[in-house]
Amino acid sequence: RFRYFRPGTSYEAVVNAAGDSVSIAETKESLRRTLIGFHRMHGYSGGWLYSLWSLCYDLASFSLIVFAVTGVYMWYKLMRRRLRGWLLLGGSFAYAGATILYLLYAP
Repeated sequence: RFRYFRPGTSYEAVVNAAGDSVSIAETKESLRRTLIGFHRMHGYSGGWLYSLWSLCYDLASFSLIVFAVTGVYMWYKLMRRRLRGWLLLGGSFAYAGATILYLLYAP
């Protein structure tokens, strides 16, 4: 049994145990499943539409990182009393880290 997924379409090939026949099934996916597939693929090897999606996704991710870093820098430069801010920032990072660990290792 071999499975191949391309955003929008999935294929499954089942080879007989004797190796003398193969059956291939093609399934068209819904928009929701296609978008989930885009998130699960890695690299730029899924065709031109996927490459465009990956590029936009990477640019959006990079801009969010820049936005967060510049926000912390601006907050640091503008605030005089920083203890409460550091506590809130640390708490939010701890919450995000705990959520990620939970999602990675939850049964």
